[in-house]
Amino acid sequence: MGYESDDERVTVNFRACAEGTMVEYTHEGVPGESAREEHARGWADTFDALARMLAQTAQTG
Repeated sequence: MGYESDDERVTVNFRACAEGTMVEYTHEGVPGESAREEHARGWADTFDALARMLAQTAQTG
């Protein structure tokens, strides 16, 4: 990723909600605005892919 950080931490929590399960994530300790922006795009892509996979799984049963 082009940097080193001993203080990065990703926390993921799953909570029941009316629609099913809410996934909350926190990514802390990312050094620098550029790295934070790249990580935000990466997380967005990851969760978009997960949503597509879950939708496809729901359709096929």
